[in-house]
Amino acid sequence: MFARLGLPKEVTDPARIRQEYKRIALEVHPDKCALAEATKAFQLLSEAFDVLYDRESQKDYLNGLGAAPVVRKNKKRKQWWDQRSWAEIERELRKKEEEEIKLRKAFIQNRSTQFQDRKLLNVLQKALSVCRILDERNQVADNMLWKGIISDSSSIEEKSALVGIEDPKQRLEDCIGYLRQNYFHCVFCGTSYNDEKDLNKNCPGAFEADH
Repeated sequence: MFARLGLPKEVTDPARIRQEYKRIALEVHPDKCALAEATKAFQLLSEAFDVLYDRESQKDYLNGLGAAPVVRKNKKRKQWWDQRSWAEIERELRKKEEEEIKLRKAFIQNRSTQFQDRKLLNVLQKALSVCRILDERNQVADNMLWKGIISDSSSIEEKSALVGIEDPKQRLEDCIGYLRQNYFHCVFCGTSYNDEKDLNKNCPGAFEADH
């Protein structure tokens, strides 16, 4: 199957499969090639495309489940590529490319969101840990900002507790405000200032974007 597309037998991105399919199809589609073998060549190429363009189907093929794939043909329904003009094939390929772009954007957005969520929890853990330390130094033992969440060490349970916070962004803002007001401490500077005047003069601002 991979050989029909001129590709090595290895995991291949669907976009690459589509590109190679189009490249070869331009040479063998009956609208582009007058040889008698063109129809059969285009059929074999398109069957390979159908098997390899789908990620799960490609995976099955590489795992040996598709070593001799059976191309299922519905007698009542033609294949998407069967007896289609080259103009129709191109339209279908453009649709597939547009869908690839949408999926790629969604994937990138999802990864970005996951990264931002992890970053937020890491900053929150740091802020709550500092809050606990400063509270205990000042004999404040019942602060609901960190009580039941931050322990003596960064444990799996602590991470789970952080993930379980209903609104971590709001909790972080509350913690930042508490530290600045009560201890003149900036989480992002990593410093406790002498007083409010010292804090306002030397700290760029309350939030990470200010630094």
